Amino acid sequence: MSHAGGASVDLSPRETGLFELVPDAVNVQGGVIAEDVRRHAAHEATGRRTHHRLLDLAAGTGLDSTFLASLGIRVIALDASPAMMKELERKARVQGLVIDTHVLQIEELRTVGLSNLDGAIAKFGGLNTVHGMSALAAELSRCLKPNGRLIIHA
Repeated sequence: MSHAGGASVDLSPRETGLFELVPDAVNVQGGVIAEDVRRHAAHEATGRRTHHRLLDLAAGTGLDSTFLASLGIRVIALDASPAMMKELERKARVQGLVIDTHVLQIEELRTVGLSNLDGAIAKFGGLNTVHGMSALAAELSRCLKPNGRLIIHA
């Protein structure tokens, strides 16, 4: 929410469709973390074991999803942007990776019917668009195994 001259203007990416316009820019900048940090986050989210199931919330163009899948982690990626998911699917195909993708708002996570996940990963930017963090926390608690991990990064 931005305030200009006393007026309230909603400039959230969801409202502006920003992420539909810039998937190539996101490939270069958005969600990029150093490989060693990404590897550490992957190990923390899965209890340091591969071949586990991990949810990537607001996956964007798949920077984290493709990296995690390349480690042998079974990734379920979701994003509200069809353009971002299309790019993620293209990257996965080029790299020979299998990633389960869903185009939906984070708040619609329940509709996917996930359970027994080893972990979840999310970027602060993607969580910034969520209306109702308490409901998301409850749904993640339901989806994750006992002692499942949630990693949130920049």
